[in-house]
Amino acid sequence: MKKNIILLAAMLISSMSLIQAQQFSLGVKGGANITKINGASFEEKFEYGYHAGGFAKIKLTNRLYIQPEVMLSQINSTVDSSFNTLYNSLLDASYVKNIQLKYLTIPLVLNYKLGCFIDLQGGVQYAKLLESNKTLLQNGESAFKNGDFSALAGVQLNIRKLVISGRYLIGLNNINDIDNRDKWKNQTAQISVGFRL
Repeated sequence: MKKNIILLAAMLISSMSLIQAQQFSLGVKGGANITKINGASFEEKFEYGYHAGGFAKIKLTNRLYIQPEVMLSQINSTVDSSFNTLYNSLLDASYVKNIQLKYLTIPLVLNYKLGCFIDLQGGVQYAKLLESNKTLLQNGESAFKNGDFSALAGVQLNIRKLVISGRYLIGLNNINDIDNRDKWKNQTAQISVGFRL
């Protein structure tokens, strides 16, 4: 037991010194989501939401950084009339047309420093569904899967401690938890402003 504690302490100390050597920094960010859910059940238009949270920046080389993030993110969409056709037997009086999903998102981003102020970004994101409309279906069953994976690409401007970024995310998996008659995928453009602490 003592050996395990000593080993754990040694690993923690070495990882802390590695983080300091790699130039570790923290920050906060927030901004707008421009979102839609792809699928026949939803209207083909983008709607607005928000995101807010924090990020870390870990320098790997002079040009490469890893940027893990944790954010609360809201996605809005509007149900199309074709939803009625596909899922008519599941609807009741409590059926809602406007959908709002709240996710805890965990992007893992690789930044490539292109110039003094510009980073190119690429990576993946896992999103855990925290809250959704509970009145979408008659039986109260959740219409959306609890998790979502996305690929992302973007550009980030670094002006001293100010961080401005634009990012595009596309869902990789079907988030429809009712059945496979209609595949639903999140699609999001994000505009963010943040500050390194």
